[in-house]
Amino acid sequence: NQRLLEFDFIITKIYPTPKFVSLVESFEKNEIINQYKVGVLLCKNGQENDENLMYGNTETTPQYEEFLDWLGDRIKLEDHTGFNGGLSKNYDGEVSIYTTYKNMEIMFHVSTLLPFDEDDEQQLDRKKHLGNDIVNIIFKEPGCKFNIKAFATQFTHVYIIIEPHIDNGETYYKIATANISTVLPYGPY
Repeated sequence: NQRLLEFDFIITKIYPTPKFVSLVESFEKNEIINQYKVGVLLCKNGQENDENLMYGNTETTPQYEEFLDWLGDRIKLEDHTGFNGGLSKNYDGEVSIYTTYKNMEIMFHVSTLLPFDEDDEQQLDRKKHLGNDIVNIIFKEPGCKFNIKAFATQFTHVYIIIEPHIDNGETYYKIATANISTVLPYGPY
């Protein structure tokens, strides 16, 4: 139920005075988002219909580790001085994946790097981060039939599904996306 707001516009000529330019620059500095948090979740064969199994992964694969290394740098949370994406150095593990791109900082909430609680079948501490990320990357093992309906989140808007493909010793990635209906179309096309 989204609706457009209607405004009454007054048409006037705007002069680029120093005060106006300063106001526009201030608005842009305050409104441009340059810090992002993105979830990363490993989906193994047999887990495609159960988010709890995916959140419960503690063992990874060499291809998954290679992908994490490609995403960014492994940083120690206690030493990191950049954007932390809401990760606490006291509660959310020792290491995460972080990168910068142009003017942006990206902190990845990697489920397998977040603490595992063997007494919590749902892994709520992991879900509190990934479940509140607008974008989640699902790294699925080859042949795994990922099911988007396995997730019970109202906050994640976009899923980027990654599947590794090896050809002549080189790793390539098959990429698919899934999103909620209110997300506007995006590339590449």
